[in-house]
Parts: sequence; structure tokens; C-alpha cells
Amino acid sequence: MTTDNSVLQNALREAVCTEFAAVPTEEEIDFSFSARFEQRLAKIVRMQKKSYWKLVNTASKRVALVCLSVLVLSASAMSVKAVREPIVAFFKEICEGFNAYFFKGDLTETITREYRITRLPEGYVQTGQMDGASLSTVYENGEDQIDLMQAPTKHMGFVLDNEHGTVTSLSINGIPVDLYENEDYKIAVWTYDGYFFQLTCPEKIDTATVQDMIASIR
Repeated sequence: MTTDNSVLQNALREAVCTEFAAVPTEEEIDFSFSARFEQRLAKIVRMQKKSYWKLVNTASKRVALVCLSVLVLSASAMSVKAVREPIVAFFKEICEGFNAYFFKGDLTETITREYRITRLPEGYVQTGQMDGASLSTVYENGEDQIDLMQAPTKHMGFVLDNEHGTVTSLSINGIPVDLYENEDYKIAVWTYDGYFFQLTCPEKIDTATVQDMIASIR
């Protein structure tokens, strides 16, 4: 016996209409935003009006870092002439709940040189690599994981959640590095050779070891 598709479609349409008939309309829902929410939303709106800021999305509070290709720099961004290698600096604005970062300088569009950590904590070995628009190299010791992400800076922007952890500014071999720490993770971010780098590791790895890993990247 064959089934008429139109009969099934009509039955499905009626079932859906019945299911959603009891859903209240926007006008019937009584809600209001808190003053704190309104203040934070206003701050984000002001950020969006700036030439270098298009979008902020602070999902994934546990990892505490959103690194998205959502920040488009102004066409009039400062250009820095490099003698030996591209020079890219990151700038940040400290807001309530997050630090917003953007790049200026000789921005890169693709990865032409891959970097690796050459001094790892005892027991860690490279176990994987994922490449595409960015390059992610994974190191494991059978229990925990360290991830090094390298990305071009042309259309890259990111934010660090400063509400659920601390952000410390460091200098490693003359390179400015921001280190985020919460109860689960350490996340270091910096730029070098025209690229953006993000090192994510367990919180139990001490800061000195994190600095040593960053200094060993070649």
C-alpha cells in the first residue's frame, strides 16, 4: 500500500500547529532585564560602534576563552614595516566581564610557517594536529592535554573572560603575553612573527613551566 505524501504533510502540519498553539506570544510574556544586564549590554553596543569591533560573543565560560574570527579591522589600520619578520601588536580594552583584543601591524592571512613547543613538561608528547584556517597542535601525557593554537591575524579577534579568573600581563623574551588562570585552566595569548598564539594547559602546570614552553616555541 502506498502512502500519499500530501496526507502525511497535512497531518504533520496539524500536529505542529496544535503543539505550538499554547505557546504564549511576546506580548503575553512578562519579563524585565536586570540593571546589571542593561549596563553590560550598553557597553557591548558602544564597543560595536568602534571601527575595529564587529561582534563579541562570550560563550563557553568554563574554558573562559572565546577565540573567534569575528573582529574586522579598519582599512585604515596602522601599517608597520618589518625588517626581518612581520610585526603585529595586540591591543586590549578591559571591560566588565571580559578583555577585548585587536591587532595592528603587518597582519597575516595564511600560515606559511608552523611553530611547535620544543620543551614540554615531563611525560608530554605530541599526539595530534588539526589544521585549516588555524593550526592546533595537541600534546598529551596520558592524563592531561596541552594545546597550542596558531592563527593568522588578518581577520582574528578574541576576548578573555576576566570575571571568572585572573589575567596577568607577562613579558617572555621581550614578547608581551597575557596569562589567564581559573580553577581548571591556564590560557596564554600573544603574537609573534605576524601570528596569534594561544597556549591552553591544565591549571596544575605552574606559571614558570608555561613561560618555559612559550620561550621554547620554534
